[in-house]
Amino acid sequence: MTLSEGKKLGIIALTGAESAGLAIVFRYFFCRLRVFDPVYETLYLRPAPFWIAGIFFAAAFFLFFAGCGWEERSKRAVDYISLIFAGIILLPDLDSVLPLLISFGLIAWGLFRHGYRLGGEECNSTRLKFLTPQTGGLLALLLGFAGVCFSYYLQKTAYNTLFLLFNDWGEYATHYLRLAFSPEATLRDWFVGGGHFNLLVNIIMATAIKLFPVAETIFFLNGVMIYSAIPLVYYYGRCRKLSVETSLFFAAVFCFAPIVSNQSLSLFYGFHPVNLQPSLILLFFIFKARRNFVATAVFMMLTLFVQETA
Repeated sequence: MTLSEGKKLGIIALTGAESAGLAIVFRYFFCRLRVFDPVYETLYLRPAPFWIAGIFFAAAFFLFFAGCGWEERSKRAVDYISLIFAGIILLPDLDSVLPLLISFGLIAWGLFRHGYRLGGEECNSTRLKFLTPQTGGLLALLLGFAGVCFSYYLQKTAYNTLFLLFNDWGEYATHYLRLAFSPEATLRDWFVGGGHFNLLVNIIMATAIKLFPVAETIFFLNGVMIYSAIPLVYYYGRCRKLSVETSLFFAAVFCFAPIVSNQSLSLFYGFHPVNLQPSLILLFFIFKARRNFVATAVFMMLTLFVQETA
């Protein structure tokens, strides 16, 4: 066996181990993770077929070897070596949240190293030919659309099963109905909703409820507020001279971040005006990067009209 062949086998073995670690992490989230509800102090299981771990293993293994030479594969293996330990940590059946936090940290470390190395002109040699700027933008839009559909489905299901209780969802829905149809709505009601300064969201939601006075209107717009940030993350990456692959990578990371996917329900709250804030902040930085200072100032002001505590 030559040195070159030995290096290739080493990369394949390491990639297999990393893929196994990632598969363990995904199986943990789909099959073993117990969701804790602090309101009723109840644990919920999230079962899924065992073979889903095999799918993630095969997908990760394939992606490690897609569109690059052995030199690039060896760099990827170095970047993602933390995935092995992230998987090992989740193998014991422990009740403590500490292994989960450590696993998160290891995965984030690997993703950061890989994303940082791909930034700028270094990624030109590994660019996937089918990913043009137009294709990347379309994929980011499709990912955002899928997120909106996922958000709508979660809220609609929660609403139909009475999982979605009154709390913030009901409080804001009642407030928007008052703004849209009640002659007793005051000027203060337009500026303040749910105990927060929310002029911009009050105007948007009251107008939408006026046109479509159904619960599904809130479900849909809540999903749009949350997942509209996905294509904006991609576009901001392009504005900062990142490659199509890197920009799309960070858009996907945002999409699958647990804090984002959980925001549609957010522990019974369901809806909250602050969900619009990430997109407004991203637009602020996008126009700043493009040196359009008028639009930058406009979006800076708009961020101030979405919940003073955000």
